Amino acid sequence: MDFTPVPPKFGKSKSQTPDTSSFSSIQQPEQTTRSPLLAYNPARDGQSNQENHIVDSLEKGARAKVNSVRSMYEAEQDPKEKLEAFRKYYKELVNTQVGNREDNPFKKDIKKKIIASSDAEMKDEIERLSSKQSLTLEDIHNLDRRKTLELEIETKYDINISEAKGKEENRSNSGHWSEEQLIKLQSTLHKLPVKDVKNNHRLKEIIRVTNDYHGRQGLTAGHYENGGEHDGRIAMYDISDQTGKNTFEQTIAHEIGHSVYRRLQETPEGNAIIKQYEDIVGWRRLKNSSELGTHLKANSGESENNVSKIISKLDGQRIHDHSANDEEENRVVVGNTRYMANSYTKDGYLAADDDKLPDSKALSYARSDPGEGFAEGYALEFVNTEKLNSPEEEAKVIDSQLKDRNSSLTKQTRENLEKRRVRLRRQQEAIKQQRRIMQEKIIHDDGSLTSKVSPIGPYEHYAT
Repeated sequence: MDFTPVPPKFGKSKSQTPDTSSFSSIQQPEQTTRSPLLAYNPARDGQSNQENHIVDSLEKGARAKVNSVRSMYEAEQDPKEKLEAFRKYYKELVNTQVGNREDNPFKKDIKKKIIASSDAEMKDEIERLSSKQSLTLEDIHNLDRRKTLELEIETKYDINISEAKGKEENRSNSGHWSEEQLIKLQSTLHKLPVKDVKNNHRLKEIIRVTNDYHGRQGLTAGHYENGGEHDGRIAMYDISDQTGKNTFEQTIAHEIGHSVYRRLQETPEGNAIIKQYEDIVGWRRLKNSSELGTHLKANSGESENNVSKIISKLDGQRIHDHSANDEEENRVVVGNTRYMANSYTKDGYLAADDDKLPDSKALSYARSDPGEGFAEGYALEFVNTEKLNSPEEEAKVIDSQLKDRNSSLTKQTRENLEKRRVRLRRQQEAIKQQRRIMQEKIIHDDGSLTSKVSPIGPYEHYAT
């Protein structure tokens, strides 16, 4: 696919930016033309259309070469020979489609990574299928569809789509991409701004893994790796596609939210936006027990003895699964401040305004850590957006109960409901303020607010 620089754009132009006062879900970019590498849907398009999507995007000479190899693959009817013919065809397709493309200045080494990863994955695919007692032509057609769709996503978004090795038959539950999951991935990526996906140098790879990958034992649906050998890689665990409404799609958007957070941290402008976002619910990072003790004494007048007890309790529950911060035994509320251990550090702590953190089950992960709160807020602008209204919905139920003249509520119950309603209104107001920042300064930012982030200047959109 040819790449042409275009003006910074996501959704509509600045003059047409949607009114965020209503805080509905993000309006999606309008498609004026259909890219040959975008929006393939097997259920809708069928096998023959898919085969043409990538090939048709090549230059004439390259297209002829790829078509020649594909013709030999299509003509072969012996399953084992056809599998080998597909290997040769796919290798030619990847090398031509990826290798001949112009470099993306945001991800200068992405082409080599995609090609190398594709070669390794195909060897694993061939080994897995060759070990079957009864290899069929349908097996190869399914492989063709899935790998071609994977390549479409890689070339559209400049992200290496990889997977864990293995020979398991049940691909969707074994650390491998299924065709359905790739369709979900493609659909989700299409909803997000170009600057956060294709032109995001903090997003390099998305890998499908088993639940015990890195010894995490299914603690989380996804994981963004920040730093180290696999910097910029998102791991999608089996569990991400096994529980909840749109969990897979929300997890993808959430982990990409982490990459956006990391990118913002690279500049003073970006850090200022993060601080503004986090200050709304009062997030504070306390480096050690000394800072925690000082904060406790200044905030609530706790005695030295009580401070020691609180520190001891939080240290005793310091685990990496930061979602556990929401559990009663893993946090301490003093006055109106919630304290918890910072699971990303060995000796740090977190504090936040307890009555502003959302406490509905739907938003539980957002209150476990400031970074998780940001990533969850980002994701919910695109997937499962209705969750952001959960405090408001509960408040409406309470309003109805309090207005019911036939209700037999006791005085104490009524007082408790009124307090709960006040708390929910504060939470909803905090969500509203954070959504304004997320929509106006992060999602719809054209680069003017974080101009030093891009390696080639303000967010010059390298490709749509």
